Amino acid sequence: MTDLWGFLLQTMEASWAALFLLIIKRLLSDKLSPRWQYGIWSLFFLRLLVPAGVTGRYLLTSPVVALQTLRESAESALSSRFCTAAAPVNVSFGLPRITGRPGSITDWLFVIYLAGVVFCIGRYFFSYLCLRLLLRGGRPVLPKLQAQLDAVCSRYHLKPCRAVMLPEAPSAFICGVCSPVLVLPTEEIDDKILLHELLHRRSMDALQSILWSFFRSVHWCNPFLQYVFNRIGNDMESLCDQRVLERLEGEERRRYGKILLDMTNDRYPRAPGTTSLSNGGRNIRRRIEAIARFQKYPRGMGLVSVCIGATLFFPLLSGVSRVILPTGSGTGTGAFSREIAAAHLVSCTTAAGALDTFAKGVMDLNPVWLTASGGALAQEQTRALMDAIQTGRLVFDGSYYVYNPELQEDGSFRLLLVFPSDSVSAENSRSSVGAASPDTGCYVFPVRLHCSAHRTWTVEVTGDYLSFLADDAFGFACGSDSLPAMSAEKEGDTGTFFGSFQLIYTVEQSWDTEAGSPEFLTGITNPESYFTPFPDTDAVFASAFCSRNFRWTPDETFLASRTASHAELYVTFTNETADAPADLSKTVSGLDPVENYEESDFFTVGSDFASASWNRELYTGGSSSFGQTGGSVSFPSDTLCRMDLSLDGILQETAFFTVKEGVIS
Repeated sequence: MTDLWGFLLQTMEASWAALFLLIIKRLLSDKLSPRWQYGIWSLFFLRLLVPAGVTGRYLLTSPVVALQTLRESAESALSSRFCTAAAPVNVSFGLPRITGRPGSITDWLFVIYLAGVVFCIGRYFFSYLCLRLLLRGGRPVLPKLQAQLDAVCSRYHLKPCRAVMLPEAPSAFICGVCSPVLVLPTEEIDDKILLHELLHRRSMDALQSILWSFFRSVHWCNPFLQYVFNRIGNDMESLCDQRVLERLEGEERRRYGKILLDMTNDRYPRAPGTTSLSNGGRNIRRRIEAIARFQKYPRGMGLVSVCIGATLFFPLLSGVSRVILPTGSGTGTGAFSREIAAAHLVSCTTAAGALDTFAKGVMDLNPVWLTASGGALAQEQTRALMDAIQTGRLVFDGSYYVYNPELQEDGSFRLLLVFPSDSVSAENSRSSVGAASPDTGCYVFPVRLHCSAHRTWTVEVTGDYLSFLADDAFGFACGSDSLPAMSAEKEGDTGTFFGSFQLIYTVEQSWDTEAGSPEFLTGITNPESYFTPFPDTDAVFASAFCSRNFRWTPDETFLASRTASHAELYVTFTNETADAPADLSKTVSGLDPVENYEESDFFTVGSDFASASWNRELYTGGSSSFGQTGGSVSFPSDTLCRMDLSLDGILQETAFFTVKEGVIS
């Protein structure tokens, strides 16, 4: 927790978890033993440690959205140094810490909160230190009392510990963890009180008291959690009562209850690292009620208790629901709204989900969806995108394709998002290769796909959109010569070798939406013909396609000096190293390129130099689908493309190209 909003989220999620446990404990108070009643608080302890929302899920989403909305409303007018208005409220670490100098009222409130934490911890430490100093004046126990203590340890098979007598002690208690001391009052003491404190020592309850006191300090300003911590202390004592009663018989159990009743008004030590039989009148009354219901629970109930705890484990720690992507469009890119705030809390868990959310935000001109896919850059990026789309009067046809993902050194992917359209302006387009009509083509948005440390994906626009004319606006699923490609070119002795690759992904479309959202959303320019389906932040890729083209163009010097009459261009994918010398004496038939490769990985074309149909180049290529497993698609990495040129059946020249890696999971 590094800011006020992070603390509020953490303490709010902890409160919901505690409330839920209190309800469950209430329903099962007479059905499960005190061991379960106290043990179940271990889930609450873990909930206090685990950062709220770290899994993208929450116990209740509506309060989280309300908190995010309040944060954006408040921080938009401030210059906070601990947080920014548009960033989602989150908790990277379950304990508070300060990261710099405060710069706004919310920063100062967080500093005041931290001061309260330090004060509470200091107060607990000071009270424990004073108690340890007071124990230095304690007197050794009398021989009779020591014999009584040894007898209790021997009878119940407990390990003895050092004991001192302290006249100021209101009741017996254990103090310390590493070197615990049993503090006894000067008056006569019952064996059952000694048994109770020795069982506290065996269970390391003093250490647990320290841990709970620490979290009591962290959440000092949450009155509900202060009440919960009191209940936890009472359940700890009730569990110790249960252990005592299990070792007593008949009349001794009733006497133990009477001892508790007599201690209703006794004071008890409140310092962390201590345990005491007396823990306040109201708590003792609850413990006496539990003693009245005492029973030795059968062993089978232990299994039931474990099953209930295991069932509650993951929901309480990781949350039960995610913030659902809003269906509306908010109130605009710069305006503050609950929908925009909710979008900041939505995480795209897959690469395809981030691309799907972004692409549909573009087509639907929906700032909420664009915000959800944009991460920390959402506000600025969304405003610029919507201005560009509205200014250019872009019209989309309801589909999109992912082109040419290239893995970068930082682990991100650079790629193109291609949106077919039958309303592309020929005046501003980059190409018009055989367009079927003056307005048939696509819009291309260059973007970068990022993956965070928590495996959430965001999309960043890296440049202005481009428009292209094409011969078939709906044929982009298999590649298009009109669009940019990953290409390489090498000059050889005989001419120029050229290779280009286009990797095309499509995202699986889910037409069913959550939370009662409409099956289709119509917000695009031409709703009568096309629909924009609701984005899927967990989408997977539906198909992966590769379009490959290869060309050899001879230079004029080679053509003038050639002696061969027939040229062949062979293209294969190989694991050979690019710096391996080509064997020029090897015949094409000796290459045997098809032996180790699939047919789709082998291309060949030939032509006679004297042929009237030869256009002064050799051109080949093809398209095929490639690896796809469970929504993850990949293209082979570190693979070389080998282009062999033969003249009249004799290998003349070899060129290598590295196939760029394109992997998105």
